[in-house]
Amino acid sequence: MDISIAFNNQAFYQKLKGIGYKGIDFPMVIYDNMTEIILSDAYTEEIMEEYRLIKQAGLQVSQTHMTFWPGHFEPFSNPEAYAKHFAPLYSKQIELTGMMNCRTTVVHLYLDEDEENSRKGNIALIQELLPILEKNNVVLSIENLYGPGFTDGHLTSADDLLFYMDYFKSPYLGICLDVGHAIALDQDPVEMLRKVLNHLTALHIHTSHPKQDLHAIPKFLGYAEKINWDEFYEVLSSGHYQGTFNLELIQPSNLSDEAILSYLQLAYHVANGIVNKK
Repeated sequence: MDISIAFNNQAFYQKLKGIGYKGIDFPMVIYDNMTEIILSDAYTEEIMEEYRLIKQAGLQVSQTHMTFWPGHFEPFSNPEAYAKHFAPLYSKQIELTGMMNCRTTVVHLYLDEDEENSRKGNIALIQELLPILEKNNVVLSIENLYGPGFTDGHLTSADDLLFYMDYFKSPYLGICLDVGHAIALDQDPVEMLRKVLNHLTALHIHTSHPKQDLHAIPKFLGYAEKINWDEFYEVLSSGHYQGTFNLELIQPSNLSDEAILSYLQLAYHVANGIVNKK
């Protein structure tokens, strides 16, 4: 299985290819002035230039990650306001995902303390996005999330995610399993994987502790590791997952380029050890 990573520093694309990575998990997250920026021509040009550099390095865009509100319960007065705000932004980012020859994009859907509100907002949004997804041949991968203080936001469990698979029964909807988020909610990622495997279209691979979202390199928590990675990969291999083993790690800062490169190399070797049992 190919290994990819969420990392969009263009100075490292060639180096990532040399290490052994096959793809980039391309972030499209904008926090400030997101509507003005995402819908602009300049944004499209910037994204496509980044894609050109990724291709030039011999890498693929293995998945993208659409924008989201910088908080875990959306600050909208009602689910309809949420859908109205994000539908044009996600439509544009789905189109850009297709333009980058990428077949899946990850979404943070609407979180609400009330399950009915959460589902109402998400159903309205997904219904609007399905024609855009089909037109661009892109699958919307719904990620498992937590609410404030690592509470249940009704996108938390395998059953929460499978609700949308059963409701829409669309080939343009899938599930992104974020391993660290599952651990943060004190869930068993292996059992969660078993439940969602038939709908799995993207992965966020990292490790953490309950009630923390560390985005740490797998196996780096020692005796406190909350997942059996060999068992996880065995289950993953038993299905028909077509995506990459995608690392979503904390981005290093205040490090030299040499130190960042060592970090990326280490992360790849750990992932390769899981995938190939080395």
